Amino acid sequence: MFIDVPLNFTTSFTAFVCYSMITIKIWSSKKMVLPTAGNKEYAFIITPFDVTLIYVFHGLCRYTGSATCKIGLSLFYHCFPHNVWSLLLSFSYRYYVLHHRQTSRRVLVLIILIIYMPSFIQAMIYWPTVVNREIILPYADRYFPQYNLSHADGLLAGIPTIKDFASIYVILHLCGPIFPIYVAIFVLRHEVMNNLLRKTEMLSNDLKSYHSQILKCLTIQAAIPMIFVIGVISYLSAQLGIFTHPILEYSIFACTLPMPMFSPFTYLLYIRPYRMFCLRLLKRNDVENSQAERSKQVFRLG
Repeated sequence: MFIDVPLNFTTSFTAFVCYSMITIKIWSSKKMVLPTAGNKEYAFIITPFDVTLIYVFHGLCRYTGSATCKIGLSLFYHCFPHNVWSLLLSFSYRYYVLHHRQTSRRVLVLIILIIYMPSFIQAMIYWPTVVNREIILPYADRYFPQYNLSHADGLLAGIPTIKDFASIYVILHLCGPIFPIYVAIFVLRHEVMNNLLRKTEMLSNDLKSYHSQILKCLTIQAAIPMIFVIGVISYLSAQLGIFTHPILEYSIFACTLPMPMFSPFTYLLYIRPYRMFCLRLLKRNDVENSQAERSKQVFRLG
């Protein structure tokens, strides 16, 4: 299969920063591993029923060496499961603070670090398993002679076998937790929303409006992992040889790449303090632009 991918306030703030950092990490990894806009990004070849993965890098990393591509790819992959784990942590903490006192910031940071450990291990052990062109080229010519990858315009690399520990760990970490995590997120969302709805009658109009925004945000965030589920199912279908099609091949990354931006966007859209902060920034820029334009006009008149 050939894939050619085109291109409370403290608690809420902690979650927002967490998701923002994930988005920045994925964006920076993507810019290093994938190419600039307007070009083909990179090819990801899966051999159904076999144990070989082949990458053709067309990103900026090909100008800095294969090690940069390998590390960038490893960081790129580890951000996806970390985003899902972080979303589970966000819902779990919302449920926790409804029934218990808020934990200290130090404890919260420690929990975030513990949640990050599986993804960090994935990032550290995956990139050394990606071999250079000389080793992977015979596999590419054997399985995909029609693509003539020996003359590919890009940096060729890959994994000769996915039977080693690192590859098995990465595949299991990417594909395994998403399904139980998705169920847990829906259960937590149901409990949190029921608890908030019970308390709505005792709240003032302003607090009711705030809780309504939170409920909308929770509803959208609970649906975010479904995007990753589609990518996982697409990958498993191709890797196991169940079904292959160009649309399926594109969907592996096309579905998962936008996922990390949705959660921060829901905060900016539905949580009033964040929305007002962004509006003030936009308004300030408009005022500065209008003042600069008036200054230019006065200068011309003078």
